[in-house]
Amino acid sequence: MKNQFAIMTALGVALVGVTSSVQALPTINGSFDIEGTLIFVPDSYVFESAVGISSVIAEVTPGSETGDYPGSLDGDAVNVAPFSFNPLSGTPDIANIAPLLGPTYDFNVTSATIQEQFDGYLNISGAGTAYITGYAPTYGTWSLTVTGFDENTPPYTALPFGADFSVPDGGTTVGLLGLGLGACALYTRRMTKLA
Repeated sequence: MKNQFAIMTALGVALVGVTSSVQALPTINGSFDIEGTLIFVPDSYVFESAVGISSVIAEVTPGSETGDYPGSLDGDAVNVAPFSFNPLSGTPDIANIAPLLGPTYDFNVTSATIQEQFDGYLNISGAGTAYITGYAPTYGTWSLTVTGFDENTPPYTALPFGADFSVPDGGTTVGLLGLGLGACALYTRRMTKLA
C-alpha cells in the first residue's frame, strides 16, 4: 500500500513538473478608452442612415487604462480601421495601438449591435477579441458613442466620439484556486487514511 502511494506521489510530481514547464500565455484583463473624431458612411453627418465609419482620428483617453493596459498609453495614437457596422463586415481591427517601444495592443470586433441611433446620437456595442503581445487572445466587450451633430454642421465634418474596451477576468484565477484547494483536501484525506 505504501509502495502504491509512493508511486502515485512520484507520478503526480512528474505530472506537475511536465505541466509547469509548458507555460500558457496569460489572458488579458483590464480596459481602456479612446476619443477622437470620425466620419460616417454613406453620409458624413447623417446619424439615422449611418451604416459604417470611414475616416477616424483617435487617441487613448488619458487616465482611462486599467489592468494590463499601462498608463503609459495616455494620448497614444489609435489606428481605427474603417468598418461597416450595419451589417458588420469581417472582424475589423477597431483599435490598434502600437507604441514605439513595448507591446502592440489590438481589439478586433466580432459582433456589433446598434443600441440607439437617431438624429445627433449613435451608440453601438458588441463583443470582440483583445490582443496584447505576450498574452493569449481574450474575449472582451466594446462600446462606441457618437454625438455632436446639428443642422449647422457642414457636410464631411468629423464628428466627436468616445469608445471603451473592456476585458473581464474570465474566472481562471478562481478556477485554479478551487483546483488547488481540492488537491490539498484530497492529499490530506489520503494521508489520514494511511496513518
